[in-house]
Amino acid sequence: MLERFNKIEDSKNWIQIEPLLKGWSKDQKYIITDNKNKKYLLRISCIDLYNKKLQQFNLLKMVEKLNINASKPIAFGKLNDQEIYMLLTYLDGEDAETYVSKISDEEAYELGISAGKILKKLHSLPIVNNEKSWNEKYQEKMVRKISVARDCKYEIKQLDLLINYVEEHLDLVKERPQLFAHGDFHLGNLIVHNNKIGVIDFDKNGIADPYDEFKPFCWNVFVSEYFETGLINGYFDSNVPSEFFKVLALYAAEQLISHLPWAIQFGEEEIKTAYKVMDAVLDWYDNFKLVIPKWYKENIVQKHYDLLVEEGNDPVNDTPILREYMNKWDGDKFIKSLKLNKQKSVLEIGVGTGRLATVVVPHVKKFTGIDISSKSIQKAKEHIKEKVNLISDDFMFHDFSEKFDVIYSSLTFMHFNNKEKVLNKIKNILNDDGVLVVSITKNQDKYIDYISRKIEVYPCTNLEFVNFVNKVNLKIIDQFETEYAYIFVINK
Repeated sequence: MLERFNKIEDSKNWIQIEPLLKGWSKDQKYIITDNKNKKYLLRISCIDLYNKKLQQFNLLKMVEKLNINASKPIAFGKLNDQEIYMLLTYLDGEDAETYVSKISDEEAYELGISAGKILKKLHSLPIVNNEKSWNEKYQEKMVRKISVARDCKYEIKQLDLLINYVEEHLDLVKERPQLFAHGDFHLGNLIVHNNKIGVIDFDKNGIADPYDEFKPFCWNVFVSEYFETGLINGYFDSNVPSEFFKVLALYAAEQLISHLPWAIQFGEEEIKTAYKVMDAVLDWYDNFKLVIPKWYKENIVQKHYDLLVEEGNDPVNDTPILREYMNKWDGDKFIKSLKLNKQKSVLEIGVGTGRLATVVVPHVKKFTGIDISSKSIQKAKEHIKEKVNLISDDFMFHDFSEKFDVIYSSLTFMHFNNKEKVLNKIKNILNDDGVLVVSITKNQDKYIDYISRKIEVYPCTNLEFVNFVNKVNLKIIDQFETEYAYIFVINK
């Protein structure tokens, strides 16, 4: 077989060629091993696809600049009069479907967050769009799909309901943008190595509405609802736009209209799969009475604090009596322990509407506040007039590009289940001579009961917290207590 590939540069150094049969692509795929034990992926395609494959090869050069884990392009050319080749680096790892099926829900969610951030980066690739608008393309596509569905020899469940739903919601795509699209972004086209996501197939790339990339959600949800939830939250930095789920529901209905007619050409097994998907999606959307599917794991903490703001709760505007009550978790001594000055950069974890930030900001050089509640962040922006960086995101999944002299948090650590992991992340973004100040509530209740809402929390005792700090090799340099909390002053 080696003689077949003599035209490819450095093929003389190859010592093993192993066919790779997985996937739907018509390409012939091989795993190549050379005499230095390096692995490559070789794809052989029909010469009629020369322009398309050359475009893919050049695309992978752009992907390489995004600093994501994907195959890197090495060589491209004609193999003979009938075939072309593309040689890529080979990504080692385990099939993501298999990997995610074996890990915990929390780990699957974290991996989904990573995948969502990768997808967001892919959508930043430049495009030259001389095509029709997404609205025009989508309208034309739906006319074709509905016509084919009506002629399908197999029953498409709830077809009239699906068609009516799509037709009633087509206005949702009128202003949708078009960006670079991977075209098939799901667990089947991802691998995992050392808990790091890799993207292995760009064969269906194109230009589309970025929300269209989430359409194959069923393949992820069948493996892990938490992975898919993480994918969405990671893409949107935990601040999912209100219109996203409306558009996704439209695309889900579209998918059910076209999936079975497409599956017929591949035989009985694919027809069975199409019916499995049909039943699942109709259930997840309760026959499209729901906009947010049942599998999406809403962040209860985020929703609670968003609702608090909507209900008029804003600690910055508290009465003096309420302020005095809130200070029982931190107060003047907490603020003094931060040792603020105009040369320091400061991060508050759980900034809320700005109760502590309004006190801190005037005394520092640079202030960053992060909170999972977008509504709280909006309020904080109203209260803090100075130039600050306020971030609506989950602290554990936000990528910080800088380190801080001071990091502090009050009434927030009870929301973190894995406190050791949180402290490790803080350690990584704290300057070597920096200080961390944390308020740990004395209340050991497992839930916050607020009117009709019940929010699970993860309190720890002061001794347990000391143990967490010691495990990550941080040092407690001072500790004291208020009426309702233990305060720890920590450095490296």
